[in-house]
Amino acid sequence: MSEIRHGDTVTSKFFKGTGVVVGTSTVISDRKVTASGEPTTQTLWEVRAPEEEFRLRIREQELEKV
Repeated sequence: MSEIRHGDTVTSKFFKGTGVVVGTSTVISDRKVTASGEPTTQTLWEVRAPEEEFRLRIREQELEKV
């Protein structure tokens, strides 16, 4: 289970300083499928970073809780 939660302050190599987790998105791949033929899905964390004008969608392994 994930240690990151909505409202947590996080950092990443993709933005300067810290950001706040504001939500999640589930992405469905149309190229990769599982052995059963189902498309693979991936959950991305939506992070609002102070110096960015938009939300960044980042994989959990790219985030570090502050």
